[in-house]
Amino acid sequence: MRLELALENFIGSVFAESLLQHQQVLATHFICYDRRHRHLPKPIYKAGVLRRVMIEAERRKDHRRKAHSAPGSIVTEPMRKRRIIKEVE
Repeated sequence: MRLELALENFIGSVFAESLLQHQQVLATHFICYDRRHRHLPKPIYKAGVLRRVMIEAERRKDHRRKAHSAPGSIVTEPMRKRRIIKEVE
């Protein structure tokens, strides 16, 4: 959650606006390319990679656990519901 917020803040930051103003002299296609391929700070990039690896490992483990158990004994909950910690009304 904190990684996603940091990533959103970085992408929508003042840096993006200043980068756009700085490169106004260049062709518009280059600016669009630069927006899509902007450098991410290494800790943010590595945290995203690590998170994807952990989610994939958890998915594999659940699949194998379900494959080697009695039919119907393990009910898998959707990923969206697993990530909900607390509901606030």
